[in-house]
Amino acid sequence: MANTFDIQKITHIGDFRMTITEVTGDGSETAITATELGLAKIRFAWLQDIDDGAALGIASITTDTLTLSAAIGNTQKQYVFALGW
Repeated sequence: MANTFDIQKITHIGDFRMTITEVTGDGSETAITATELGLAKIRFAWLQDIDDGAALGIASITTDTLTLSAAIGNTQKQYVFALGW
């Protein structure tokens, strides 16, 4: 199984494209790619818990991938706010 992604909003902030994506976890996957967030490259990102109840963080960001500090719980949700292009 894999996380599922539902882009809620796409807008622009200065020269950056910003997406707000609702991510439903599978309980095991910690990597999120730029294309899953509607971007070609990621520059900045942060998370907001919806119903996961977990204080997840972003362990690392490359231009292509976010790596979360832990997996989003199975069927639980987090918002990912991402800026890039």
